[in-house]
Amino acid sequence: WISQRKIMSARQPLLQTTTKTSDDGATTMHTISSATDYQQIARSQCHEICIILQRSLPIFLSVFCEWLPELVAFISVGHCLNSAYHLCIVAMAYTFYNFILFLIWGLLSGLYTLIQNVYKQSYEHTVMTSSSSSGHDESDTSQRSVRTAIEYYISLYSQRAFMITLLASVPFMALLSYGGTILVYWGVSDVYEVPVNFVCMQLIVTLYIEVWRSITQRITESLPDRNHITLSLFYCNVCTALLSLPVSWFFIFFLHLSYQGFVVVITLCNAVNLLLMITVLCCKRYAFVFKPLPLHRVLRWKGIKEYLAISIPQMLVSLFEMSTSYLIVLLCAFMVNPNVAVCTAVIVINIMRFIQFIFTGLSYALSLRMDGYIYMECASKYGTNEMVLKAKQTRNIGYAMMLVLNAIISCVLYFGKTQILYIFINNARVTELCMVVLDVLIVHSFFMAFEYLLSAIFRASGEPFVTWPARIILYSYYIVPFPVMLILLYYFDFKSMLYRGVITLFALFAVSKIICVVVMQLLIWCNIHWNTIVDEKYKTFKTQLQDSI
Repeated sequence: WISQRKIMSARQPLLQTTTKTSDDGATTMHTISSATDYQQIARSQCHEICIILQRSLPIFLSVFCEWLPELVAFISVGHCLNSAYHLCIVAMAYTFYNFILFLIWGLLSGLYTLIQNVYKQSYEHTVMTSSSSSGHDESDTSQRSVRTAIEYYISLYSQRAFMITLLASVPFMALLSYGGTILVYWGVSDVYEVPVNFVCMQLIVTLYIEVWRSITQRITESLPDRNHITLSLFYCNVCTALLSLPVSWFFIFFLHLSYQGFVVVITLCNAVNLLLMITVLCCKRYAFVFKPLPLHRVLRWKGIKEYLAISIPQMLVSLFEMSTSYLIVLLCAFMVNPNVAVCTAVIVINIMRFIQFIFTGLSYALSLRMDGYIYMECASKYGTNEMVLKAKQTRNIGYAMMLVLNAIISCVLYFGKTQILYIFINNARVTELCMVVLDVLIVHSFFMAFEYLLSAIFRASGEPFVTWPARIILYSYYIVPFPVMLILLYYFDFKSMLYRGVITLFALFAVSKIICVVVMQLLIWCNIHWNTIVDEKYKTFKTQLQDSI
């Protein structure tokens, strides 16, 4: 059972932890084979498909269960009295909240890198001391000191990340508390100012809980034995997802709190999930993370500069990459009928996110399979390139699986529009507009599938190709479609035409996917040749092996 965040670390070579083990080559080669034992060699194409599905399902379930409380809360608000108005308020406030959350979440990206460096340095120190130690007692003492140092630095970096995000969040909280006033100043109707401000004020508590959840997730995804913790965290997400159903019914339907109940549901579910995650870490003997350290060490200026130098670039990338769909919701708030436009955008984006999670699981399962085959070829290097052929076969199977999956999703979206929309809202005007936009979503989902597949190929190819998809996605969204979107809405006054304006937003969103897929495919054809990559990785590994000996 592998979570999405564990799979995201698959970009790191499997042989990286085996370069310095001992002085004899036998131990080194044994370590290589144990690193590649995780890769199960498929006997046939059908067997490969079964393995991919087996590995993609846990990723999908983990991400889906984590997102389910938010989805249940949106659906519950969509079935209240005057549902379009209440859902519009929730969507505006939650969109503003998410922009700030992405900034703060990006600041936590440095925590993963720093904790990984702690384990890497401690590993190298252990190898050096074990090779130079003269006795068993001396080796045990060295291991205990290394373990103590690991615990100290993990606690230090985690608490430093929390303090930096806590201090950085103060101006963001001031902005969030006046989210409705800011939207009205930008041109949204003043009818929404008071309720949006009220929801944004309540979301401040949710934001701090989410910061702690993000720190806990960053810690778990950077641990060397995260495979043993992942299953427990998955059960935490399942418990939270199941809890969201009765909680939503009680606060939104029974107490008739509508958009006020939305915030209560999200906050309560996130708080329960955070407590369960902390309990799991404590039970797995990682309680030392929560032991307070002296404040002068946590807030040391040199350490803060090092942390910010790592985190700020990732913060900007995560803001622009993750906020693309929420920009559509924000732009819909300036339409002639914001109730209908914003509700349509929220419903379509939630449907799109569900499809996206399916493709995410399949994409990371494919990247693990291809990555494993490539590094098995590096480890064996018999000259037959048999594992490279297996990787190419997995890539071709990925293309076929995405096509089949696209056909199924397109049929469900086209023939099941009415039933799907009935789940989300009971407003006739919103349903009518959503049925038109879902046709655009079918085209969007087709290219989104291949975007995830091509991203898997980039990840499997290793450095420097790992970072290419994020840059391509960023440029394909913001260089052409977004400026065209603003020109059509404001210069050609599409925002005064409800149907044309909303359909144009989602159509340009689909155009950005087409640009992204075309650029990715051209770069793969021109730059990625796996036989060459294997040769270069093998030379690098051989050099590292000779240095360690």
